[in-house]
Amino acid sequence: MLRIALGLIFWTLAMGIPSLRAQDAQGHPIGSPSQAPPVAWSDDGRTTIVPRTNTPAAKDIGEGPSPADAWWKLGRMYADRGDHARAFPIFSDLVDSYRTGSGRVPAGIAANSHVALGVYYLKGIPGTLPADPDFGYGLLEYAASYFGDPNAQYELGRLLLNGPRKNVIQAARWLQAAAKKSHRPAQALLGDILFRGDGISRQAGRGLFWLMLANDGGDPPEAWIKDRYDSALAQATEGERVLAYKHLESWLRDQRQ
Repeated sequence: MLRIALGLIFWTLAMGIPSLRAQDAQGHPIGSPSQAPPVAWSDDGRTTIVPRTNTPAAKDIGEGPSPADAWWKLGRMYADRGDHARAFPIFSDLVDSYRTGSGRVPAGIAANSHVALGVYYLKGIPGTLPADPDFGYGLLEYAASYFGDPNAQYELGRLLLNGPRKNVIQAARWLQAAAKKSHRPAQALLGDILFRGDGISRQAGRGLFWLMLANDGGDPPEAWIKDRYDSALAQATEGERVLAYKHLESWLRDQRQ
């Protein structure tokens, strides 16, 4: 079955976007993000190298599957296997084709490809891609701003919490943008920062609220999310819990409208 599936994928690729081609991993085939309209993986295991789903985009609504879907699935398959040297040029080609218009790449796939490529550039791929944190940051910023991609907004928030670019207030803004789109890791990280007042004015009730949302999603939360929620709940005062539930009621009311 695997051989048949791979055969179908490669046939689709061959018939679909002839303009998509392998790029030299040592260069920047897509140009500087600053010239366009506005890997690595973390030690804590929370960086999403390849987003699992496409970012919804208005311009994608009503469009059928494009050949870029097959490229995306193939790149994600390689990345899931840890073969990042093969995944990298595929995401690079998708980004290049979207920017040049040489292939029909839906905005959702283009956004996720920007994120995947940006994360790769942050620390590089051993033997394949030299690290270029500035370029990686630019790709993520482009995806976060131009596409409004929550995965990119989350990664930017994490980057701005530590290191040479540290700016906790700006980090909280990016995390909040992603959190409002129901990005659970962003909700948890934002909630943790606000609850503890880590580099920002403490807002324990609001922080606990975001941690509640992250912990109570449809699927079981990741272990680190549950740990931070449990810790905050145990430390919160009665007044802070009441305030968190008020924020939650307001959130649920807005979601129903």
